[in-house]
Amino acid sequence: MISKNKLKYFASLHQKKFRKQYGRFLAEGEKIVREILTGRNTFLEPATLLAEPSFTETLKTIPPGVEVLSAGTGELRKISSLSNAATAILEIRIPEFEY
Repeated sequence: MISKNKLKYFASLHQKKFRKQYGRFLAEGEKIVREILTGRNTFLEPATLLAEPSFTETLKTIPPGVEVLSAGTGELRKISSLSNAATAILEIRIPEFEY
């Protein structure tokens, strides 16, 4: 069970001003979440995984430092911006590049 404050926080990351304020963004969907967690995108730093228990059971490894929160379909629907709620949502730190 995820608290109401956390649900509001994750839902707020769909707006640009909150993404800039917190330095985080969301990736939604099983495929992209799985690719990021397996390390195919090495410059992305996952922070929190929100997923149904059935999805987390299929993962082979979860990188250290990633908080895993079990979420139901209703909770994921409140956070998701997709028409069909994703079974996994990943909060990612926005990378800072120096030029």
